[in-house]
Amino acid sequence: MTQHQAMQKINEILSGWQGRGSAWIHLHGEDGAGKEWIIRSLLQARAAEYPLLLRHNFAIFPWRSRRALRDSLGAVFRRFPAEYERFLSALPGKLRTMIARLLAEDPPAASPGEAWEFPALRQFLAALGRERPAILIAQGIFEAPTPWSRELLKLLENSPELPLLILSGGAQEAPRHHPAHNIHIEKLSVREAEALVAEHLAAHPINARLISNHLYLKSRGNARAIKWMLEAFYRPLLPGDPQQLLEAAALQKISPAAAPEILFPQLLRRIPQPALDVLALVSRLEDPFPEDLLLEALNACGSGAADLLAWVNNAWLRREFCAGESFIHLENDAWKDFLRKHTPIDRAGKVLELLEPHLERYAWHGPLELSTHFFNHGKIAAALKAARREALDFARFDQPQRALERYAFLRRNLARHPRLNDGGQARSSIRLPEILQETGELQRQTGLYENAFESFRELRESLSRSQRREWVEASLQMADTLFRMDALSETRYLLKELKTKADIAPETQFLSRVLAGELEQNSGHGDYARRHYEFALPLLPKINDPQLIRRLYGSLRELYRGAGVLASGSSPDENSLQLLELILPALPEQSPERFFYQLERLKYLAARHDFAAALPLARSLYRRGGQLPSPAMLAQAGMYLAEIYGYYGKWQLSRGHLIALLKEEVLVSSAAARLRVTVNLGIVEKELGRYGAALERFDEALEGARALGLAGQEHYVKLHAGHTHLLVYGTIRAREHLGAALTWAEEQQDLELLIPARLFMASYEMQQNRANSAAEYLQQAKAAIDAGGAPIDRLNYYYYAVLYHLKAGNLGEAVTLLESWEKEGRGIVKFENLWRWLSGRLLAEQGDYGAAQSRLESARERSRRCRLPHLEYQTLRDLALLAKRRGDSAALQQYAAEARGAFRQLLEVLGDEILQRQLQESREYEELQKLDG
Repeated sequence: MTQHQAMQKINEILSGWQGRGSAWIHLHGEDGAGKEWIIRSLLQARAAEYPLLLRHNFAIFPWRSRRALRDSLGAVFRRFPAEYERFLSALPGKLRTMIARLLAEDPPAASPGEAWEFPALRQFLAALGRERPAILIAQGIFEAPTPWSRELLKLLENSPELPLLILSGGAQEAPRHHPAHNIHIEKLSVREAEALVAEHLAAHPINARLISNHLYLKSRGNARAIKWMLEAFYRPLLPGDPQQLLEAAALQKISPAAAPEILFPQLLRRIPQPALDVLALVSRLEDPFPEDLLLEALNACGSGAADLLAWVNNAWLRREFCAGESFIHLENDAWKDFLRKHTPIDRAGKVLELLEPHLERYAWHGPLELSTHFFNHGKIAAALKAARREALDFARFDQPQRALERYAFLRRNLARHPRLNDGGQARSSIRLPEILQETGELQRQTGLYENAFESFRELRESLSRSQRREWVEASLQMADTLFRMDALSETRYLLKELKTKADIAPETQFLSRVLAGELEQNSGHGDYARRHYEFALPLLPKINDPQLIRRLYGSLRELYRGAGVLASGSSPDENSLQLLELILPALPEQSPERFFYQLERLKYLAARHDFAAALPLARSLYRRGGQLPSPAMLAQAGMYLAEIYGYYGKWQLSRGHLIALLKEEVLVSSAAARLRVTVNLGIVEKELGRYGAALERFDEALEGARALGLAGQEHYVKLHAGHTHLLVYGTIRAREHLGAALTWAEEQQDLELLIPARLFMASYEMQQNRANSAAEYLQQAKAAIDAGGAPIDRLNYYYYAVLYHLKAGNLGEAVTLLESWEKEGRGIVKFENLWRWLSGRLLAEQGDYGAAQSRLESARERSRRCRLPHLEYQTLRDLALLAKRRGDSAALQQYAAEARGAFRQLLEVLGDEILQRQLQESREYEELQKLDG
């Protein structure tokens, strides 16, 4: 399409859009075809209706890391400060405080799917769209995508409800599955070329037509080529008076061409000297140049923003956008190569000299390599300072290779220039040992262990005899690097050598002990490893490096899960808790690391079912949520709190916390986290008798687990979905899900899944009146529990085994099981409630009607207090049956009426007509009918 046709097509699309949901227009075609003109025209035409949200070229500024996302998000929020404040105020208080704080900090590493920034952006866009739609310009987003830009694409594709006008551009069309409207931009039409000539040269209409006719075929209708040709060949022909017509003879004297070998030399002769100076520098840079910084240099030499705008309009330079800032670069490779070869390098030096005073106080979104150019112009001091800053910037912006190149530059030139070219001033700000240390650390982070070892070795050799501490530290870094290379013998030799060195810093002593422990642990010597770690533990209060502490913790935790290293009677969880008791006092009260270890402690307390200790810790963490290092940690604290409330029978509180988590997408930003919360909420709904809601959650979780490829989680969901169907007598679906979960658990030998699967299958067989099969599943479940089941598994076993023995009339077996159950289930409200119900049934079977009445009444009261309608119905039904046995017709009538009311309440809570019908046609309802009879 021509530009005119494209604009017609776009206006047709937008006439049916009117800001409802998202509209995506993707312009594709060759470079210089005029895509930029269309985007600029759309912005000008729609600016009054739709504000610009963000403009970013992903081909020039790829999102390599979380920092790039954070910078763009910050730019959006700065552009809409009032809307941002309203967005924050709509968040829960804890989250509001946290988000405002985190946006001002450097982001830690994370995978794109776990970053809270994406759901925060979605929520902000939804809030903004309630007032007015916005425009997002995402050029190059389909070209060379990164994991981070793919996540943004996924957000935009999956959020058609967001009121956004999305404009993207590139050489290729958007993928066919994508919702974007693909519009192919071809060459300009003759009339469009004529209009461009008239606008660009401010020429008389007749002159514009003469020129456009003269150049159109050779330009092939390419807008950028037309601009270049106008500047190279035609502007000098224009008469001084705009109303004066161009003589045809003048046009006949020139031979315009779009071929670079003819066009570029002619164009170069027409460019004024200030622009040539800028082009000389920009053509030699790898990175786009911040426009604000360039203007500092231009202002210093008498040019300014108007001149720069003219150069951009002439297509000598191109303006691009990143994180709310504008940058200047050369888009066309042929033009850039030509300028690099044909502009004097000393002209670039003039611009560098003007820039130098502004560099240290200037910050921009992305690295900019100038050090080599300063060096080539003899500015050694400026080159070394710039190289140090660039190395750090490249590392921060996830470009380690370029960072290492700058460090190599520093290593070479610090040695060659012992005194800087700055009037003889001593080299004080940049020291070779620091550069070698930073180089080695970065090489080690990127897996370049041999290079890292050489850097640390060079560091050690650069030290004087008086620097004993630094020598030991460098040697230890060498040993650590050798260990990562699996050079265990060499590591051991270096560590033995270090033992003879005294007077070393606490952190060095700490690392040496941790490294020695890891070496022994790697060699299978668990006891020796533990001794080294125990020597490190008293040093914890003196350690300021959180990564070192995390390393000790991780190594010890792994060791505790091994065999033959635990104290008698201890468990991995108990040892981990003891370790945490040592670590936590060593950390500052508000330290982000402290929150991490508190969550770890909470995890182990919950695993041990020490909820009395876990509850105050979970409450404390959740209340202090705004201080936590990330929304994910706040979500973890909320999930533990929900679990603990469930333990105490406060299922409604548990449900409220989980629903609150799901409502705040920022809290559960990853699909995996959302899946965990959804499954837990389904289980809570099941406990509350809300079986319809539970199955909805499980269906959602099944879909999520399959999408993530999490087979274990998928079958865990099937286990609970099958159990839910079993509770409402949906036997076919129950057998299908439980059978699949059991098969998978047996294949994987997953005890966490295997034990409940066998217990639920036993319940299924009891429903089908297959006693032998039920007994076999119970026996298999008990064997698995004895082999390594959790305490909660044994309590579940007691429940199903007692049900089985009561049904089979094995009252003696039921008595024995209930005695063990009472002791082991004390304090766990769910199992206390069930114990009261089944022990009441047992007493009734034994003929102790008074005790049975009291026990069942207690179970009924507790089930009502916990709002458990199914258990309340079951206890009322059994109370009615007990009254019938006793011949108490008044009590029978009362309990039967209450049982009918509880059954109706259960049906209401079910929330699903099919499930209601299943329950009404089940044995549960038959027993109720018999009571009436």
